[in-house]
Amino acid sequence: MIPQKALEYIKQKKLKPAFSYKDVWNEEHITSFTIAKVMQIDILKDMKDAVEKAIANGETLSQFKKNLLPTLYQKGWSGKQIIKDDKTGEDVEVYIDAPHRLKTIYETNLRSAYMKGRFDRSYESDAHPYLMYRVGPSKVHRPEHLAFDGLILDKNDKFWLSHNPPNGWGCKCYTVAVSKARKERYEKEGIPGDCPLEASNPESMPLTIKIKAKTVSPKISYKTYINKRNGTISKVPGVCPHVASGVDPSFNFNRRLPAGSEGNYSRDLVLFDDFMRKGKKDFPERFENIAETILRNEIKKEQFESFIEKAFENDNNSKNITAVGFISSAISKYLKNKIGIDIGESVTVGLEARLLNGIKAKRHALKNEALEKSDADYILKCLLYGDVYFQKNNKNLLYLYKVGEDRYLQIALNPQFSRLAKGSYLRIPLIRNIKFIDEKQKISKYNSTNWEKIK
Repeated sequence: MIPQKALEYIKQKKLKPAFSYKDVWNEEHITSFTIAKVMQIDILKDMKDAVEKAIANGETLSQFKKNLLPTLYQKGWSGKQIIKDDKTGEDVEVYIDAPHRLKTIYETNLRSAYMKGRFDRSYESDAHPYLMYRVGPSKVHRPEHLAFDGLILDKNDKFWLSHNPPNGWGCKCYTVAVSKARKERYEKEGIPGDCPLEASNPESMPLTIKIKAKTVSPKISYKTYINKRNGTISKVPGVCPHVASGVDPSFNFNRRLPAGSEGNYSRDLVLFDDFMRKGKKDFPERFENIAETILRNEIKKEQFESFIEKAFENDNNSKNITAVGFISSAISKYLKNKIGIDIGESVTVGLEARLLNGIKAKRHALKNEALEKSDADYILKCLLYGDVYFQKNNKNLLYLYKVGEDRYLQIALNPQFSRLAKGSYLRIPLIRNIKFIDEKQKISKYNSTNWEKIK
């Protein structure tokens, strides 16, 4: 039986030549097929086609090599090569061991595709609300991965955002969808597992043992990792040797993303929200200035521009969401003290791509009220510097920012926690509507007693 979701995952990827594996980073792996040192599109396509065929036909590594190696040898992809580094412009001499490289290509791409398919299927099943982490058939396991073996957590636990396997080079770990009844049985009776050879008789088959079920989400330590190839700064679990959180920086991306998009929420959103929560506690008087700086810096700007670009070019990523602002402490206090709405710790404002490419956007376009791609920066400015009103009848916040003589950007925001998507653990204030209005509309709306100016 063909693992259809795994095949679809590989098929939707676009070819991306790269000199280094660090040139394709984080969530970009979801949509890009890349092999380090493969700069020729035709060879990269040959490899991608071979991976697709291997999944579709259930090919072994030997069959994969047998089918692909003659083509690679014919095209000269073997032995000593001079390859131009597109980042530095330098010609670099490298040695390509084609059979060895194909083993890595086969194992990494097939394992990632299978695990992505398994992960997606688990989220489609209401009968299996839990995921269980298991180590694979390796003879020697990473100690930190072995520590996760038998870990059973709600599939919405944020642990899976970073630790769903494979989470390192050569990692053979996997997850199993678990029902409530099976979870309870495992907690009571233990989880069947194979005792490693070194712990049993080396000359016999591994012994079947029971391991204890773990049901408490591990505390994850994050360290800063700088990708010097592209300047990306990431928070990665387990960068330092003394932090045994078990994720290689190259595998530090959210796999809960549907093929062809950046998903229901991005790591950017999760990290920004985490910062806002911690920031209020650590430096409550200054965190808003720091948050504003982050929203306006170059790294965030690039991420935001990428989000906008994809929103306008692809109608299929309507559930994609990113952080675009925050609710200030003054507004939070107003909502709590004057209205009785307590928004809690999470004040990060999320924007869904559907508001730029969906039904509402198309309806606004008919009235010349829709945003164009070139208008996107107004969103950040509106949330940072715009006037703020409270709409009494539906309890929305309205942000209003003047962009021209007779033109305002209006953002309607539901300040109460809104679930981003099915399967999401993160709940944040969510933009409900975004459009342009003119001076006449502003006067007729905002002079109403239904609107109260906050800022």
